[in-house]
Amino acid sequence: MKKNKIRDNKTKDWAISQGDFEKFKFEIVNLFKELKKDIKNDIYNFKDAILTEIVKLRDDMTVTKNYGDRLENHEQRINKLENKNLQQ
Repeated sequence: MKKNKIRDNKTKDWAISQGDFEKFKFEIVNLFKELKKDIKNDIYNFKDAILTEIVKLRDDMTVTKNYGDRLENHEQRINKLENKNLQQ
């Protein structure tokens, strides 16, 4: 006897055939596989964006670290020049 989405009035449950159940199970498994792949892709893209920003920050820190003394000295020289021009 093939059960194909027949409602059992005694238990108020739906009965389906084994074949229909296997098809449903197959579809659910495939949906979860697709979802897992999409989530993995989103995580990798997010991770890549974060790492790219970290590399940029490291480069900026290196430039600032190597030229920090010169930048401070530059400010002092500008102040001296401004003071000289004001005095003349």
